[in-house]
Amino acid sequence: MGDIDELLASMHLPKENEIQRIQSEHRLRLARLWEVEQGERILEIGCGQGDMTAALAYCVGPDGFVWGIDCASENYGEPETLGAARARLLSGPFAGRLWMDFDFDLARDFIRLRGEEFDRIVLSHSLWYMDSYETVSEISKICRLIGKKLSIAEWNPFAAKPEQTAHALAAFLQAVCGCFAPLEEANIRTIFVPDEIAEIVRFAGWRVERKGILSSQQLQDGMWEKENACELCPRMIERAQCMPDKLRRMLRAGICELEKMPAQAPLDVYWLSAC
Repeated sequence: MGDIDELLASMHLPKENEIQRIQSEHRLRLARLWEVEQGERILEIGCGQGDMTAALAYCVGPDGFVWGIDCASENYGEPETLGAARARLLSGPFAGRLWMDFDFDLARDFIRLRGEEFDRIVLSHSLWYMDSYETVSEISKICRLIGKKLSIAEWNPFAAKPEQTAHALAAFLQAVCGCFAPLEEANIRTIFVPDEIAEIVRFAGWRVERKGILSSQQLQDGMWEKENACELCPRMIERAQCMPDKLRRMLRAGICELEKMPAQAPLDVYWLSAC
């Protein structure tokens, strides 16, 4: 059995689940780029439904442990809620090497981590969910107090190929609309470019060891974010009370253009490792 088949089986998911196979393969690639080792004790911030949590648990082996936290409630998420995803993962062989806590705000609930120390802290595709630059900066500083290494992965918002344009436009539309009328179900609240991420990390006292760009062109996220933008952005524009009329018109024009675009490929992913 190959790594990905073994991981999917441990997640109680059929190996024929092509969407999950692609998502999990991407996360295994990230873990290898970060050089995650067996026996590590890891804190994952923004664990969501546990795709990265499970990949990390697979990599750390039976002697390691992964603690995933997320500020969303266990009832958030569809078609599978965060709570249901946790129950599924804990019903398999990863039960002894991972845990997931929800309604956990790192800045607010830091006292729960007092005395804890982690070999690595991971933020994988979770920065864009954050509400501000300042929030990510504060989280990076907190991580410095309790972690030996910091591993980050996030979309690079600039399309390197024409096929990635729809994903890029969908992300920017959601982020701008969210500045005026945020929706809880929106995936994108703040966009960070690679240089900003590296700057935040360094300012928090970390030293960037390695960084790079990962292309995972089979990922379905570009299509999903196009759908999200076309559904959510008109609602946010309608709700926005302080949005200038000129910006409102430009955003609506952007949505019209996005609807015409095929979401052929996702954006590339920027990753870094720091210590």
